[in-house]
Amino acid sequence: MSLEPERLEDRKKKIIIISEIDELKVIANNHYLMGKYDDAIKTAKEIIDHAKKVEMNSIIREQEKFITNIYQIIEKEDQKSFIVDDFEDLKIIFEELSNNKRFEEAHGVVEKFKQKYDKIIELSPNLSIKELFEEEQKIWNRYSTEQNKIKSQLEPLEIQLESYLSTNNVILSRETLQKAKPLLKNLKNTALLERWGTMEAMFTELKTSYDFREEIENSMEEITKLTDEYKFDEAKKLLNSINQIIEEKSFPDYQKELKIKERSILDAEQKYNKLIKDIESLENLIEQNIKNFLFNDAINNCKQIIKISRFIGKLNYVDKYSKYIADIESKIEAYDKFENLRGNLISMNKEALSALDKGDFSLALNKFKEIREKLVNFTKTR
Repeated sequence: MSLEPERLEDRKKKIIIISEIDELKVIANNHYLMGKYDDAIKTAKEIIDHAKKVEMNSIIREQEKFITNIYQIIEKEDQKSFIVDDFEDLKIIFEELSNNKRFEEAHGVVEKFKQKYDKIIELSPNLSIKELFEEEQKIWNRYSTEQNKIKSQLEPLEIQLESYLSTNNVILSRETLQKAKPLLKNLKNTALLERWGTMEAMFTELKTSYDFREEIENSMEEITKLTDEYKFDEAKKLLNSINQIIEEKSFPDYQKELKIKERSILDAEQKYNKLIKDIESLENLIEQNIKNFLFNDAINNCKQIIKISRFIGKLNYVDKYSKYIADIESKIEAYDKFENLRGNLISMNKEALSALDKGDFSLALNKFKEIREKLVNFTKTR
């Protein structure tokens, strides 16, 4: 039985197409083996076009899979080139960070590189990625060991410092920080450094408060000393200075004590001013005593001034009126001598006058000579 001419013609065309497909497959495979992926894909697409003409679906699926496989290979090849470029950048960054002892950052960039290319199996044999990974791992292990040792040494110090800060113990807090600082100098853990930074800031705040309180306490003692020395202007000036510090630094617990100090200064100043007025009054009395020859009263008033002056620290007054008493006592002694002489002279003068009345001129003359001698001698001794 012979085929119809049209069917015979179709069969011939199909055989020709299949023959061409076989030839194209060989060409496409050769391109693939030679790494000419674009040519291989182009040839595979020609095969698909031919296969569609004769409805050879299995050939179509086969070539589509072939094209997909080539695209995957191209993608991997592209990724290989990306790895090369990225690795060169990685080496530069890693060496720079390692040289600057920024090991955590160096470890981070290596880990990021690993994660990025984790699914890529094939790597260029010319890359030294494995060597870099091994080197980085050794550095990281050594660094981690050192850091863990520092952390273990800092842990008890951290517990101590937190305790001392909570109890406002400045001295022990300072000692603990001094022990920790050499360790913190070599610590690279950012979170732990920040935590210690916070505690150090808390200590600084506590120390500042402690210093201000110590300054206030010392100033309070100085105010008491100045008040006792009757230096009221200096005491009040210092009090105002402390009051300003208390308001600026918010130390309300000192307000009551400051009020007591202020009252103490004012009371002491009032008493002092009263005693000064008492001295002035006594000075006026002494002046009147001297005018009225009330020397003993003047001495008693001088002694009262000396007593008050010693009490308020006016040593110049003590010296002045001690000398004044000596002067008055000298005057009293001279006055007593004068009074004794005057009495003797009056008595001798009466005797001389009585002798004259009796005509005993010799006795009268002797008495007058004796009177004259006593006056001359008295004048010489003054």
